[in-house]
Amino acid sequence: MDQWRWLGFQTRELVYGILDEATKDPDAKLDVLAFDFDEPDLIRALQRLGSRLRLFLDDSRSHVAHDDEDDPPEVEAKQAIVESAGGANVKTGHFSALAHDKIIILTRGDGIRKVLSGSANFSVRGLYAQSNSVFVFDGEDVGALYARMFEAVWTEASGFRSADLAKEWFDLSGDGLPAAAVSFAPHSDSAVSLDRVAASIDGAESSVLFAIMNIGTASGPVMDKIEHIRDRKDLYAYGTTQALNGDLKATTPTDPDSPFIPWSYLRNRVPVAGTNASTGAIACRRERASMMVARSKRDRQSRRVCVSR
Repeated sequence: MDQWRWLGFQTRELVYGILDEATKDPDAKLDVLAFDFDEPDLIRALQRLGSRLRLFLDDSRSHVAHDDEDDPPEVEAKQAIVESAGGANVKTGHFSALAHDKIIILTRGDGIRKVLSGSANFSVRGLYAQSNSVFVFDGEDVGALYARMFEAVWTEASGFRSADLAKEWFDLSGDGLPAAAVSFAPHSDSAVSLDRVAASIDGAESSVLFAIMNIGTASGPVMDKIEHIRDRKDLYAYGTTQALNGDLKATTPTDPDSPFIPWSYLRNRVPVAGTNASTGAIACRRERASMMVARSKRDRQSRRVCVSR
């Protein structure tokens, strides 16, 4: 377990912190939106909540069963949550092509809400292999905003882009909160979110930090600013990206050819999943190694799910 805490670091700490809080408060409820969904401990934690959980899962092609392929782990994970929470508390869907969400909304017994979101999928790869960001907001105004978003998705995900929530930015306020704002995608017009980010880059006075999945294939006003940010000698700019060949590359700011750890290396050092024939339950064997991460999604076997039955 220690190696998983080390690999997950603060991301894991934040995710399991909100899950533990929900488990310990018998009156608390969780609303969860998930894309990749295969982290065994997380799934078991959600199972313990029973009907106090509502789960909305992406149903794009990579997460549903196909006759000519092995089932992705989300199929088993969904069934496990259906059995614990009830069929009425689990929905699947998408917006245009995906429901690329990673959000947990905790409503405590006293009505106060806490929100966790970010770029980390609730998966082995998302929590332990990739470079992701997670944030937690604790405050009624932020919680109420995210709760409205969840209800809109729960009611009709396919029509969300035309909802009022998808038409603007929302500035967040509250005691102890940093200056922050959120917008909920997809939008009917991508400029709703991208133009404000581009303007923020333009207005930066000291630094710009970014994490963009594929710089080589991205386009639009934000990418225009990122591509020319090297011309800003008054700024410190630093970011990460995933290269076109699938390798995760991180270089030093002064040497674009500095060494990097290729994704192909990480992909081949994984926890191993196997079947316990005597019980019929899926058992996870997490091998000790200096770096243990999940394989690419192309290797379905590596993302097998361990759940309670």
